[in-house]
Amino acid sequence: MFKCTPLPPGPLATLEAVASLNPKGYRGCLDVLAWNGDRTVFFEGKRHRRDRIRGTQLGWVRAGLAAGLVLTDFVVVEWDFQVGEEVPGR
Repeated sequence: MFKCTPLPPGPLATLEAVASLNPKGYRGCLDVLAWNGDRTVFFEGKRHRRDRIRGTQLGWVRAGLAAGLVLTDFVVVEWDFQVGEEVPGR
């Protein structure tokens, strides 16, 4: 069974501020929320040629900018793999 640990007050306040300014609330929230000290960053993973940014995710970013975040607080990571491709270090 999983045990959830509550977010610290700073990242929680950021998350709630963005959701309150987003017309769709928490819809569109990016995949990963990370923080270090006072900085909160949202990450989104997209598979190359099989996934794309959705309108709700653009809305989330717009709301984040309105909440005082800057564009560098949002990161999109594009990934892919090929069957039979060797994994370095294995």
